[in-house]
Amino acid sequence: SRMREELDRLYEVARESEKAKGEEESRVSMLAKKLEDSRMFMEESQAAFHSADKEWTALEQQERAIRGILATLRDSLASKQSTIGDKRRRESESVDRIARLIDDSEASRSGIDASMIELSSRQESFDRHQKILTEITERVETLEQSNRETRRQETDCQSVISDLRVAVQRTESELSALDELYYQRYEVHPDQLPVPEMSGDPSLEEAACAEKDRRASEVRSRMAAIGDVNLGSLDEHKELSERHTFLLSQKEDLEKSLDDLSKAIQRINRTTRERFLETFEKINEMLKTVFPKLFLGNGRAFLKLLDEDNLLESGVELVAQLPGKTLLPLGSLSGGEKSLAGAALIFAIFLVKPSPFCLLDEADAALDPANVDRFNGLIREMSGSYQFLMITHDKRTMELADYLYGITMEKPGISKVVSVKFES
Repeated sequence: SRMREELDRLYEVARESEKAKGEEESRVSMLAKKLEDSRMFMEESQAAFHSADKEWTALEQQERAIRGILATLRDSLASKQSTIGDKRRRESESVDRIARLIDDSEASRSGIDASMIELSSRQESFDRHQKILTEITERVETLEQSNRETRRQETDCQSVISDLRVAVQRTESELSALDELYYQRYEVHPDQLPVPEMSGDPSLEEAACAEKDRRASEVRSRMAAIGDVNLGSLDEHKELSERHTFLLSQKEDLEKSLDDLSKAIQRINRTTRERFLETFEKINEMLKTVFPKLFLGNGRAFLKLLDEDNLLESGVELVAQLPGKTLLPLGSLSGGEKSLAGAALIFAIFLVKPSPFCLLDEADAALDPANVDRFNGLIREMSGSYQFLMITHDKRTMELADYLYGITMEKPGISKVVSVKFES
């Protein structure tokens, strides 16, 4: 009977063990499923983070490239504008020079016409003298015929005739030299000019001749000063006009490109400002929650912009009010307070923009034991949702870890990694 009771008891224990085993297996399966769901969620979060990080990096590279292109276009535009200014100045000088040459040519032509008129007048005077000379010659011949009977008179008349002939020859020689001189100076013979009217006063005629010589000399000087006329100035003006039109079209294209780039930069700056301001406000809100957890549940901290009118270039300052103290900037705190306030800011940023894991290197080095405990408490609280990798020499922080890795050197020059898994 006792054996039967003992056997029944053992059977009952076995059934209870089987039932407990089934419940344990069901619990293990549920935990495994939760673990798999957590792993998949972690992988999706990591992929989303990497995608967002790549997109942000691409936007930064695009902004830098656009700024570089904008600077290059501004330099190119300044160079093109300088070249256009030089071309316009040279074009204006060419037009002025052509106008002066045309005016000088017209003035020279007028002077030449006046000189030709004067030469015509002098030719008329020369013809008149020639006529007088002819009359004198006829008169001499008449005297020779009338005085043939008297030899003395004939000899005298012959002597007079000889003298007159010499004078005529001298006059002809002088006229020939004068004709050559006129041709050299004015490229025209006197007999080709009209005969000028004689005033009858030799002094006035000499003064008029001197004035005409002076004016003729002045005209020759002005003609020599003109030099060679640039016959290619019209072609050069046409070429410069075509070049000017081409540069104007290039300038319009550059201005359009510059306007498009400016709009793109404004759009990028507007998006960047909106995202920065949104993230800045979220971090400030998260800082209100995280900061008191590290300072005995009291105190407050917030981020402040140094230049609120220029979000893209403004600095950011962390201002904190510790328990029992006034509001102070981060630079006015002690070393441990700075470390703890900085850790609060890091955790606030991490919670706003989370990642699959967080790496902390000697973050607790400047903290005293009490602050290390509060720091570790926040780490333990957040470790339920995130993984933390910590590099530390503090024993309290090491006790917090689930896995501990250390480096030892059992033999000189040979390092060895030692790992320890703590039981929950």
